[in-house]
Amino acid sequence: MFEDNQKKLYVIVNRQQDPALLLNATAHVAAGIMRKAEDVLFNDYPNAESGLRASLSHYPVVILQAKK
Repeated sequence: MFEDNQKKLYVIVNRQQDPALLLNATAHVAAGIMRKAEDVLFNDYPNAESGLRASLSHYPVVILQAKK
């Protein structure tokens, strides 16, 4: 499934909440955990048109939903 399964973050969210709230909370949780992690690895995805680049974590964040 994933190329590198050494590290993964699982987040379980309540599907009854607003999706924007869940996305915000999940992003903050992931950022906080990554700040404490050792040996973090990010992959760069440059955009030739704009000159900008995105740095995405090499390790996946898996988001699961619960009924409540």
